[in-house]
Amino acid sequence: RALLARRHAVIVVTGASPTFFTHDKVIRPFTKAKTGKANGQTNSGTGGGGEVLDGDAMFAVRSVSLDCGSVQQDALTVETEASLRTYWTAIHRNRDALLEEECRWLRRNRIDIVCSDIVPLAIAAAKRCDIPACCITNFAFD
Repeated sequence: RALLARRHAVIVVTGASPTFFTHDKVIRPFTKAKTGKANGQTNSGTGGGGEVLDGDAMFAVRSVSLDCGSVQQDALTVETEASLRTYWTAIHRNRDALLEEECRWLRRNRIDIVCSDIVPLAIAAAKRCDIPACCITNFAFD
């Protein structure tokens, strides 16, 4: 809200449900891109390369999975092997394609800073595009 109050455009890129961020109805959707599909859907199936931000939007949510988090038995117990398998399947084996698609999206939308909740792929894409990046997070344990 502080960034929006200062007239900065903010795009939340998330694997979480967009409704988590849209409760006060200040978002605008992505416009239709060359793919002919709306709201960030692309032909590639990863949601990264085809969408273009609506020029008037100040806040938007883009749904794409760049990380998978950990598999947990409970709030304090991480299933290490299951977490690594999940990461390998969802992210690592597709890393090059995901990274290239994210770079295309960053460039197409003229993103000038990436703030990440400790998502390595987002930071790698920012670095590849020479865009400043920072990591912010809240490690909360239930």
